[in-house]
Amino acid sequence: MVRTMLLAVSAVALTGNAQANGGIVCRNEAVQVNCGGGSCEATTDAFTPFSVSRSGDTLQVCAYSGCWSGEIEAAVVRGDFRVDFADLSREFPEDIADQPDEASEPVEASLFYDTANRVGFVYFMGFANPLTCESFDMVESDN
Repeated sequence: MVRTMLLAVSAVALTGNAQANGGIVCRNEAVQVNCGGGSCEATTDAFTPFSVSRSGDTLQVCAYSGCWSGEIEAAVVRGDFRVDFADLSREFPEDIADQPDEASEPVEASLFYDTANRVGFVYFMGFANPLTCESFDMVESDN
């Protein structure tokens, strides 16, 4: 009986850890929100959705023609909710001829994610976008 209870508790702990540390990919398909100067403006048409992903301890945001990534510096997990904070630097593909001489200045980003409802919110470079998300396991099973 004690062994069964320990196995059950271990399974619950591992499931919670997988949700907290597992990979997700999110997009803002419905709306883009740009904020600054104490106000926000929403656009529902003619915008390119962001792609936001978290894999292990790395957060990546791709928007328009670029991607930024960096290590998650702080994370808070409580129940079904997780918030990640990271300083992201611009990535440049190796095949681009005009590589910058110096690394880009890091840009702060935060990602809020609700594992139960698979929705999130990203704040990055003045954009405050609601997101719909899937775990990497779900994305892989669809292929």
